[in-house]
This record gives sequence, structure tokens and C-alpha cells, in this order.
Amino acid sequence: PGCPPKPEAVIDAITKLRKKISREIYEDRIRSQQGDRCFTTNHKFCLVRSTRTGNYNQRLLYQPPSTSEIPPETFFNYKGIETLQIKPEDWHSIAVILYVYGYNYLRSQCAYDVALGRLLASVYHLTRIEYGVDQPEEVCIKVFAPRSNPRIPSVFWVWKSSDFQERESYDMLGISYENHPRLKRILMPESWIGWPLRKDYIAPNFYEIQDAH
Repeated sequence: PGCPPKPEAVIDAITKLRKKISREIYEDRIRSQQGDRCFTTNHKFCLVRSTRTGNYNQRLLYQPPSTSEIPPETFFNYKGIETLQIKPEDWHSIAVILYVYGYNYLRSQCAYDVALGRLLASVYHLTRIEYGVDQPEEVCIKVFAPRSNPRIPSVFWVWKSSDFQERESYDMLGISYENHPRLKRILMPESWIGWPLRKDYIAPNFYEIQDAH
């Protein structure tokens, strides 16, 4: 009795079912990682041990490093994404290894000033795109460079999508991406002095009308 469901209803039901299955797989993966976990709001993380009830004390601590030496360490951020913090000299070889392993999509690249007078960080969000996989693997790479000479190897030759993004990081923070084919300002005029997103940047109190674009 009754009419069969419309094709749109069947497709909608299948889509919801696949999303539910993907969410359960992700939650099971997170539950399986019982033990010590690391949570962070920045690159410096705090080790938090699990309690007897199995819950985590997810205290987010901001502790910028006091030196330019950043040891290679792996942890999980608040979304459960594996995060690796490395030195500039290790980045090129690690990028090639990640690409060969299957991380073929650079979802985004950005940069930030860690703290006044300290390190600059270049952040890469990579995804492993595979056919038929609803929950692709993700990894986040944070490359830290000294403020006095912030030089990081460009990954343009690995992921072409880093072209404009690395140029923006250079324009805003002054990070020099080595071997980038056309590293020049992309937002500010070439004659602009300083790096606007650094914490020690002093903004001019005037601008010319031709700069207001």
C-alpha cells in the first residue's frame, strides 16, 4: 500500500546514511586514541593526561617558545587533526614525502606572528584525496622561522596551489619562500615599507588615495 518513495527521497536518505557512517567512523577513531593527548591553541602544546573516567582535561594553554629552536614534535589539535611542527631546513624533504604518501591537496596555507619579537610560523593544511573516501586523512604542518631571517622553502613545485598563498604570507609577514617563481607583494604596493601583520608593525597614520583600493 502507498506510493514508493521518490528518487530524490532515496538519494537524500542515502546521503544522510553515508554522513552518519562517516561521523561514526571518525568518532570511533578518536575514541581509540585513548591515553595521553595534546591540545593546543597555538604551536606550543601542553601534555594532558586522561582521568579515571576516560575524559580529558582539555585545558588550552598559550606558551610561545622562548628560543628559535623548535624540535620536531607531533600532536593532535582540538579537531583531532595530526599536527607536526618542524624547522625550515626539514620542510622540503618532508613535503615531498607527504606528497608521495598521497597528500595531493593543499587545502590552505597561511602564516602568523607567534609573539612580539619571536618566531614567525607558516602553516600548511594538507588533505589526502582518494576516490570513494568520505573522510579523507588530514595533516597540519607548522614551519617556524626566526624573525631575524625568516626563510622557508617554497612548496610551489610540490603543490601549485601554494603560489598566491605564499605570496600573501610574504606580503603580510615578510617570510621569504625560497625558490618561489615570483615572490613579490600581492596585496600591498611594491613600495610599501614593513610587514602589516607582524605584531611589531607600526601602521602609518596616513595613506595616499591611490593606496585605497
